[in-house]
Order: sequence, then structure tokens, then C-alpha cells
Amino acid sequence: MGNDVIEAAKRLLSELDNIIEDKGERGALAAKIEQAIALAESESTDGPRPNLLKLIELLRSDARLRTWMESSVNAATPTTRYAPPVAKSDTQEKDLADYSVWYCTNRQPNDPANIGMGFSARRDTTRRYGECRVFVPKSHKIGSVGSPWWKRVLTLTDDRLRILEINNLEQLAYWNIAAARLARESASDQIAVVYIHGYRNSFEDATLRAAQIGFDLSIKGMMTFFSWPSLGSLEGYTADEAAIDASETAIGEYLLEVLDRSGAKTVHIVAHSMGNRGILRAIDRIARRTQGFTGRQFGQIILAAPDVDADVFRQLCSAYAQAGIRTTLYVSERDRAIEASQWLHQYARAGLMPPLMVCADIDTVNVTNSDLTMLGHGYIAQARDVLNDVHSLIFNNSAPSHRFGLKEVMTSDGERYWLIGS
Repeated sequence: MGNDVIEAAKRLLSELDNIIEDKGERGALAAKIEQAIALAESESTDGPRPNLLKLIELLRSDARLRTWMESSVNAATPTTRYAPPVAKSDTQEKDLADYSVWYCTNRQPNDPANIGMGFSARRDTTRRYGECRVFVPKSHKIGSVGSPWWKRVLTLTDDRLRILEINNLEQLAYWNIAAARLARESASDQIAVVYIHGYRNSFEDATLRAAQIGFDLSIKGMMTFFSWPSLGSLEGYTADEAAIDASETAIGEYLLEVLDRSGAKTVHIVAHSMGNRGILRAIDRIARRTQGFTGRQFGQIILAAPDVDADVFRQLCSAYAQAGIRTTLYVSERDRAIEASQWLHQYARAGLMPPLMVCADIDTVNVTNSDLTMLGHGYIAQARDVLNDVHSLIFNNSAPSHRFGLKEVMTSDGERYWLIGS
């Protein structure tokens, strides 16, 4: 791993003209990097490598270099996300976990003749079904899909989740296999959890995050996700808004399929960020079409950091009470991603407070004190307190007043909500 960093740093030198605009700054930085590389190469690889650590610190000190290095080190080991790890000894094999997640997507495949190559950001007119096997290392930490490159170098540990295999399945086979597997689980584990990702997620991103959530929540039944065609890029926000709007029908149809065909005793929904737009309108459309849910309901409907117009949410959210046993809304006042969306749209968002979103038949939970990440946006998957709360919901259907770590709070208007974290 140390040599990978040195080689990447050398490549970075050749790319500095495209990274640093100011000629004087570029020249000074190049000299520092060249010197740090020379010192790192000169030291023994058998013991501590203080010069390598200094090189890493230098590359981490500038956000522009840090971003380039992250992509470069990852690109230097392309098999870490899609190919199985190399053969391990019997002892090492015991340290590995192979976790499966099911998928449905309206993305076009990268290669129609080889679905194992994954899916693109282009929209498809049909839904595709399948299963992904994901490698989870023993070094995995709850809430993480993998450490940044510099931490992996320092610890000499690659803790990233990896996609081992993507298997495409015909629709009938998909549901038959899923139902058969669920039938083999104990009654308490015969559940399905459907994850709908947000903005800036590739198919790979969605796969790894769904696997991480399912693994951390100990979902032994059917952990599945719907991947709509997000561009997976920072500049793709407007395109993603169009893509999630165009995916509402497909999302709704898949949710009903899981409810009717998976064999799960209970089906739970977890929606994050922009994915909430698809869920909100899909559930509302289903409720209107069937004049309410007169048959089976979903279990928990979990709405995390919804990037949804606050007024639209209020207008449509009554459908959740018809659709699910319990609906939980997680919000924060430090969510920088939703804050940016609010600035862009010039109207309040359901997932950002103030103002606090409190609606009838929905439990609002303020997670501001729980997410310590830079953006404060990924708490549904990354904050241990929130994951514990979601676990309590899924496995116990616990009311907020009976969930560990929640504190009841009243607004100035006498509306009740809940605070998680100290």
C-alpha cells in the first residue's frame, strides 16, 4: 500500500498543471512533493516509515491533492470493488464475510451482454432484477463502507466493502429464489428491508451502502435496494432531480412486488435524501389508486434526511399512515447537503430544521447531535445511535417513548418530537 501511495504521488506531480492553477503555488508544492517522495523511497520498508507518513500528511493537507489521491489510489487497485479478493489461507478466510443484497434498477447496464459489469447512469424503460454478493472484511466498522486512502495506508488495512459478484435474474426466478430463501429463515428473520438511495449515488455506491446497512442491522432476511439512475456526480443534481421524478412509478411497482411476492412477513422501507421524493409520490400514488391500503401494510417507513420541499411533504405525507405501521422522520439542523438544497430551491426542506417538520402520525426525531460527519447528511447509515434506533424500529416496532436514547421534547406550539444523542 505504501508503494501505491508513492507511485500515485509521482503521477500527481505530472498532473499538477491541471490541479493547481497558480504557477508560483504549483512550483512550491511540486518541490515539497518531490522531496517527500525521495525521502519516502529512501527509507526501509521493513519497519516504521516516518517519511511515508510525512508524504501522506503533505498530500492530505490540501483538499485538491486529497481528492486526486483518493481517486488515484482507488484506481490503482480496481479489483477491490468488483473482483473477489485473492485466495486466502484458511485462517484468513474466517475473517471474511460474504453478504448478499438484492436489487431492482431502472438503469441501463454498462454491458447488456455482461450484467456483471454493473449499471450505468442512463435510464432504462424496463426494470432489471438481480443479486449482489458483497465482501465485508473483519476490519469493517459499523457505519462505514471503507476508510479513506490515507487511513488504509496508516493502518495497513483495507477495510473497504467490495462487490464480489453481480447476478442478473429474470423476474420470475428472482421472486422464486427470494421467497425460497426467506422461507428458510426463522420466523423473526422473515423480513424484507427496501433501501432507496439519494442523490450522487452510482449503482456501486448504492450496492455497498445497502450491504453495509443490512450487515450492520443484522438483516438475515431480504436486504434489497432500488437503484434509480443517479449520475453519481456532484454536478449532476439537476439531472438527478429529473431521474428520481421519472422513477416514481418503477419504485412504487417494486415496493408492491416486494410486499406481494417476496414471501416476507413484514416489509420495511428506508429512504435517504432525494430518494424520499420517489417514495413520497409512489406511496401517495398507490394510496390514491387503491383508495387507501386495504390489504397488507408495510412495516416501518423510515424517512432520513428527506430532500423534499416541506410544503409538498405536508400535502402528501398522510399516505404514510395508510401505508405503514409506523413512520419515522429523521431531521437535522446541521445537514449541509440539505442546507445547500434549501439554498438552491429557496424553500424549506423536510429534512432540515428549522423549521421543524412535525406531522400527524409521523414520529419526528432530531438527530443533530448524533451525526459528527462533515456534511451531517449520512446519519441513517453512519451514526451508531441512529442505526441502533432503526434496529429497534425494525425488530421491535418500538414507540419513541420506549426506545433507548430518545428524549421527548415539545415545541413552543406544543408539538411533540424526539431528540437522539447527547
